[in-house]
Amino acid sequence: MAKKENVNKPFYKKWWVWVIAAIVLFPIVGGGGEEETTEKATTDVKEEQPKEEKKEELKAVDQEAFKSYASNITGGTFIKNISVTDNKGLVEYYGSFEEYKQANPNSNLTETDYKGYFETGDAIEKILVSENTRLLRQFPELTATSMALPYGGKTYSIDLERKEVNEYLGFKVEELTPGADGSWNKVFNDPIVYDDANRKKFFGKFVEVK
Repeated sequence: MAKKENVNKPFYKKWWVWVIAAIVLFPIVGGGGEEETTEKATTDVKEEQPKEEKKEELKAVDQEAFKSYASNITGGTFIKNISVTDNKGLVEYYGSFEEYKQANPNSNLTETDYKGYFETGDAIEKILVSENTRLLRQFPELTATSMALPYGGKTYSIDLERKEVNEYLGFKVEELTPGADGSWNKVFNDPIVYDDANRKKFFGKFVEVK
């Protein structure tokens, strides 16, 4: 009987070579797919994130324009200080005629003139109710106005927030127009300032007396 020839197969045709190759290469191939999937998922998440809306910057109140306008309100001659800080207006009156005269020694105004601004009728009520609201109307950039008016041993003060006064009145004061035929008189001055009951109600709501 003839002997079988012992023929050696090339190593790459042996079954155990392919098993080892499969074990080595599988994690590489599989890992690459996972990395690609993860990267794609991350990209999708980034794309889905909403863009941040840009906050509208509040326009600053013109300091000089505010000072010029506020100096002409009722009793403006006796105003001690006018300023705007962070879009909040401030008006401060002199505490007495003596204080005014000391700061303005060349003024020809008398104490009678001084009293005439604040003692006639309900002058103080009208100033605090009307003039603060008028400043908010005139300068839409203002978020609030404050006023301090010392007189007769008392100090009348008001901190009028635009949002609060608009909610109280039921309309936006910045949308009113001045003038004899304007909405300022028809909607605010006549029914609020010159109506005793409504003026006192507004005064009691927003003004503090010490």
